[in-house]
Amino acid sequence: MIRTENGNRRIDFDEYRYMEQDGEFEGRFVWRWKNPRGDLECFFDLDDGRKIRATTWADREYLHMDTFPVGDRCRLEFRRSGSGRRSYLRRVLSRQQEQAAPDPFEECP
Repeated sequence: MIRTENGNRRIDFDEYRYMEQDGEFEGRFVWRWKNPRGDLECFFDLDDGRKIRATTWADREYLHMDTFPVGDRCRLEFRRSGSGRRSYLRRVLSRQQEQAAPDPFEECP
């Protein structure tokens, strides 16, 4: 559990789980931090009540989540990996800014 930068809110990150299904979901961007490998861990509260954790990578420009405003509403797109083990965050659309980060996986075979 941490206290956010404004000190007013505590977040229990143990409640956040990786996404297990594909599709588009709406919610609010809650927090981010870089893990020891340099990946960016992002946390979202979805409108359906789920608390979702997603990893973004430097070689995919973190899907621009490194500059995404904390607290913004967003639409998230999750798709399964090639192995089918887990759904990964593939695209983020800010509901306030109405602009999408490019999908770097569209170029992948």
